[in-house]
Amino acid sequence: MSCPALVIVPPTPKPDFILPFQICEAHYLTNKVKYAIQKDNINGSLFGAWENDQERYETIAEWVITILNAKNIKHVALEDYAYSKHSSITALAENMGILKYFLYKHDISYDLYSPSSIKKCATGKGNAKKEQMRDAFYQDTDYDIQGVFNRKPTDKPASPVNDIIDAYYLALSVRVAAAVQEREYQEGKNKC
Repeated sequence: MSCPALVIVPPTPKPDFILPFQICEAHYLTNKVKYAIQKDNINGSLFGAWENDQERYETIAEWVITILNAKNIKHVALEDYAYSKHSSITALAENMGILKYFLYKHDISYDLYSPSSIKKCATGKGNAKKEQMRDAFYQDTDYDIQGVFNRKPTDKPASPVNDIIDAYYLALSVRVAAAVQEREYQEGKNKC
């Protein structure tokens, strides 16, 4: 939640699970001026100030809805709760509840994907570290996302880089799930 990000994957007839990052749109919020950049398909916006957590969560939800409505997107993937020693379950639940409510009010449906399924989509391992996600991103996209933020490719990924990478693979998880569902449907249809 420190740097919310979303990646929009355009409709494409390509059957590949992995799509070039360059054809996607990445958006994120940051509270650091140096990271609020607009370059190629990467769009960073300053978070702004908030008086309390509820205002912050509302700001995030409004930002998401504004982007989705501008693109006429009616279905999204959300990363499900990630429990860790660094986050409060209450804060995660409140933020997710407000976002889900905003999605509901704007008739935007969603599917939830666990952090481990997103990591598995990227690396084949559900417990992948940030460096493994970064390496998979480089291998899959051949895009120097660290360079956009004046970092070396081998630097440890940090926000907003790791957030954009996670959002990219979250978006691809939808493609993987749809392909699996289609395959299972076809297999079931062929058994009849």
